[in-house]
Amino acid sequence: MLFRSYLALAGLALLVAWRMRGALRHFRRVAADIRRGGAGASAFTDRNPLPELASVAHDFDRLVQDLHRAAANIRGTAEENAHSVKAPLAVIRSALQPLKNVVPRDDQRSQRALQLIETALGRLSALISAAQRLGNDTADFIEAPKLRINLTHVVADALHNARDISIDRHIRFIRHLEENVRVLAPDGILDIIVENILDNAVGFCRPGGTIATSLTCTARHVDLVIDDEGPGIDPAKLSHMFDRNFSFRPPGTAPAGEPAHAGLGLWIVRHHVEALGGTVAASNRDGGGLRMHVRLPRNNW
Repeated sequence: MLFRSYLALAGLALLVAWRMRGALRHFRRVAADIRRGGAGASAFTDRNPLPELASVAHDFDRLVQDLHRAAANIRGTAEENAHSVKAPLAVIRSALQPLKNVVPRDDQRSQRALQLIETALGRLSALISAAQRLGNDTADFIEAPKLRINLTHVVADALHNARDISIDRHIRFIRHLEENVRVLAPDGILDIIVENILDNAVGFCRPGGTIATSLTCTARHVDLVIDDEGPGIDPAKLSHMFDRNFSFRPPGTAPAGEPAHAGLGLWIVRHHVEALGGTVAASNRDGGGLRMHVRLPRNNW
């Protein structure tokens, strides 16, 4: 009799364990759906098979709803801040034009002051636009659908555009890209990462130089490496490469009609790469120039 009771208890324990395992697997699938941006507002509660976990499922759903509200607040704040600053900047820019018309050309001190004001306005505009874009990107990381983005196509398109804008400098582009390398990411985020790195490489590569790009993958990682033949960077400053507002471009090197570099491009690269669970590093090449290495997790699902 005692042995039968023991067997009954053991069977009950196995049944409970089996049901708990099934519930946890459900929770895991829901969490994966939410990560990919495909879950509803009450995903855990609706798909919870165990009444005992109802309160836990409800708390998870509230957490997801809080994340969506946070994303909406980030977008709204970024938009409001950009609007509140761009308006007075436009007023200053308009008021500056009459001064430029009346200041004598030979008054070098006043002309220099006007030039500094214009440069500062351009830099502020670039900072505001970058901050707004970063706010929207951050919100996308929270709630935008995560897609299996073909990074091979993203890199190939970015290289094609970089070649077009640098054709007058006769820069040679070499590439070695594995086919159909896919990464789980919100739409457009990988484009920003690759374009910002290539913009930096093109900006510093000497005329007639070479930019080499490779994209490889292992079972766990995706590696993007971009080498340029620019001047490299002072080793003492390498640790600051991805700092906010850090720029080692000489003043006045921005193309005509474009704002001065705000030192945000590589900072945004690091922000986005780390948000995807990856890393980015810069190093001086032995033969001269700079190497940028992005490593991202390879998502197989």
